[in-house]
Amino acid sequence: MYADFTNIREKAENLKINKSQDYYIMVNTVKQFTTRNTENLFSLNNICIDFDIHSKLPIHEKKLLLDEFCWRLNRDLVSTGELPPFNAIHFTGRGVQIYWHLESTASSLLYLYQRAIDYFAIIIREFLKEYPTLERHIEIDINASKNPIGLFRMFDTYNTKAKMPTATEIYHDKALSLNELVKRLEQESEPVKAYLKRKEAIKRRYQKQELNNDILKEERTGGFSALHYKRIKIIEQLISENNDCIGKRDTMLFLAFNSARQIYPFATAKKICRKINNSFSEPLKNIDYIFKQEKVYQIKNETFFEKLGVTEEELINTGRYEMSRPNITRDLERNVRKQEQMMKKDMAKKLILSGCKLKEVAERTALSLSTVSRISADIPKSKKKKK
Repeated sequence: MYADFTNIREKAENLKINKSQDYYIMVNTVKQFTTRNTENLFSLNNICIDFDIHSKLPIHEKKLLLDEFCWRLNRDLVSTGELPPFNAIHFTGRGVQIYWHLESTASSLLYLYQRAIDYFAIIIREFLKEYPTLERHIEIDINASKNPIGLFRMFDTYNTKAKMPTATEIYHDKALSLNELVKRLEQESEPVKAYLKRKEAIKRRYQKQELNNDILKEERTGGFSALHYKRIKIIEQLISENNDCIGKRDTMLFLAFNSARQIYPFATAKKICRKINNSFSEPLKNIDYIFKQEKVYQIKNETFFEKLGVTEEELINTGRYEMSRPNITRDLERNVRKQEQMMKKDMAKKLILSGCKLKEVAERTALSLSTVSRISADIPKSKKKKK
């Protein structure tokens, strides 16, 4: 069942709602008689932005915050034309889900669908900066919002975790054209235009830093361990910023374990994976199946970010991560320093063998006395000349 606004209310009313059970819908459709996965995605029908309040506030305070948020969102963004009018608002008991109905769109335009959600999130985050209280408590669950086959709480049902009924306000059933929506946001929205400008500046900066392909390949090979270490840190950071990762937990654990296996012993990789699982708001009860994967996969950055439900450009734009290109200049400088140090040590060894005193060797090679002493200790006494 998916959110078709022409009869969604009737479908909800026809259900015999059991308060001990949670009910969910999809916002898009998959092919008939197939499993729910991205490969079987058939059409894109709705955009749903999921907002959560993770702060430990009384229920009545959460409700007041959400009411204020929706009212200001409508006044500041919808009435001014910054965002299109939403079709429905669903108060889920834990947060709020806002729906925009789309003209049925082919699944091949998924990239455009996720881009539209990114733009919505950029506009809303910019809007929240004007209201510190709302910004402090209300978070956009971007992973859930961009998941085209994700499940969202059914309208007018019961939330067993919050132990309260959900409430829905449906405004209209008009549909938006996805192509026109993205085009309009890119041309008219100031926050989106600023984001695209920053993105282009970052792209130009990396293009200037690029050397020839052979150097890039060499540097990437040298940064293998750093790459997988950063991937694990990215997963940990995403969880800390968005603690509600239900629906993404399996994927995050798989990616973390796959990276950890490549740079740590098996036992250490398992510990890292268990630590990440425990950091979820609702840890998986048993993750032993993760450790049974024998094959280690070489995953491209593009695929890695796609599985996490975020874009590499989005992460770079926030200034949190810069892993799409190695720091070539820094690494080249480091290699030069290493070579100079090796040459100094070789010179020190020759001077020691020729019978020079350690203090004299240290002065002539610009090495510390302790380093010269270690080099001397490694040379057999029989090979040293006495002056």
